[in-house]
Amino acid sequence: MMNRKGLTLLELILALTMLSMIFLAATTLNVSSVRLTAAVGDEVRLQNELQYVLRDIENNIVSGKNPVTTGVPNCPSGAQCLQVTDPDENRILYIYKPTPAPSTISRVIVPAGGGNSTTQILSQGVLIPKTGKSLFEIPSGTDNLVQINITARLIKVYGGVPKIIRLPGITKSILLRGV
Repeated sequence: MMNRKGLTLLELILALTMLSMIFLAATTLNVSSVRLTAAVGDEVRLQNELQYVLRDIENNIVSGKNPVTTGVPNCPSGAQCLQVTDPDENRILYIYKPTPAPSTISRVIVPAGGGNSTTQILSQGVLIPKTGKSLFEIPSGTDNLVQINITARLIKVYGGVPKIIRLPGITKSILLRGV
């Protein structure tokens, strides 16, 4: 009877094959978790941007009066605008411009006594009106209620494959106290 010490070639091949399968499974799991983390991070970014813009609009118009969405002075062609007069008689103008790409939502404050207006871009390329809705609406029969119809969409490429990330649309009603 021969005393065998060491591994045969067949045992070595089987061990390497099993080890390769374990490494392949671990790598696949790691790549999948990295992609999922990136997708969740993008969705969180969209939610944060959506909440930031809604909070900015609400904070700036809630004490306002005289909301207007049609015939707004200084509203660019093709844009959707909301104008409210604040308690100091400053005009606060929110502008949604879908083109040229990327789309933007900005805030313009026009001082009551004239002077230079200030403009701030709040969102670029991801926030859009809900399907079939205008971004800013004043329900008929009201003069102190503004509805914001908004959603978010982002197109990202994960591993060479484009993916559209969408958030459900939100309609936020803001009651103006300055009317």
